[in-house]
Parts: sequence; structure tokens; C-alpha cells
Amino acid sequence: MATQSQRGRESDVRIQRAIDLITADYSQPLDVMDLAQAVGLSVSYFSHLFRNNVGISPAKFLQDFRMREAEHLMTTTTLPLNAIFPRVGVTDRSHFVRKFRQIHGLAPSIYRAGRAGKKL
Repeated sequence: MATQSQRGRESDVRIQRAIDLITADYSQPLDVMDLAQAVGLSVSYFSHLFRNNVGISPAKFLQDFRMREAEHLMTTTTLPLNAIFPRVGVTDRSHFVRKFRQIHGLAPSIYRAGRAGKKL
């Protein structure tokens, strides 16, 4: 039988596996159910462990990761916005614009225009 500390390490490994899956496949249509299944946990237990280990929900982590990747593509490439949001796993442009604006306070096109003069 596993001790409490061994169960804690198992949880960390499963959560790290989920994070690795997110960072490798964020452009794919992943959701919390897919992640929980991939690490062999129920959705509710996976969400609980993820929040305890990472500090935010898996859905928020995935969303934030996708938005950071979109920001990176907007500041380091000349890809049009219509090519960026599907590349980061978002299927709906209006959803993407709304979430980006919530995070950055600006629409993606305005954010990009403001960054155009800055060299990275």
C-alpha cells in the first residue's frame, strides 16, 4: 500500500504529465476530460489535484498557456490573426478576441499594432 508521501508524488507526476501534454499538444482540441483520461483520473479528482498542485484549474492553465503562445506568435511572427488563433487551439475567432482582451486589455490587432515598433 502507498504511503501518503508516495501518493503525493504520484499526483505530482500525473499533473506534470498533464502539463507536458498541454505544452506539447495545445493546438489540439484538448479539454479537462481529455487530460484527466490521459493521466488515468476522474475529471473531478484530476481537477482537484491540478488546482492543489498548480494553483489554478486545468481549464484556466490551458487557456492561459494558449493566450501566451498567441501573444508570442503575434510578437515574433507576421502571421495573420486568422492563422494564429487556430494554431494555438482556439476554434472561434470571437472567443479568442474576447479572452485575449480580458487578459491584455486590448484586442489582439491593437495589441499587435502597439508592439510593431518594439524590437524583441
